[in-house]
Amino acid sequence: MGGKEVCVRVNDPKTPFFYADIDTVYKIDVVKCIVIPKAEFDLSFVYKAT
Repeated sequence: MGGKEVCVRVNDPKTPFFYADIDTVYKIDVVKCIVIPKAEFDLSFVYKAT
């Protein structure tokens, strides 16, 4: 991607779309960070080891 970092903003964890978003993002190798809005609790389970 020309040296650019790809970040994806997913839906708020309180929405029914959050876990589907996370599942989809995990499958995309070029995504280097996930932006999670209104993260008010422990989200360490989202960590993706490279």
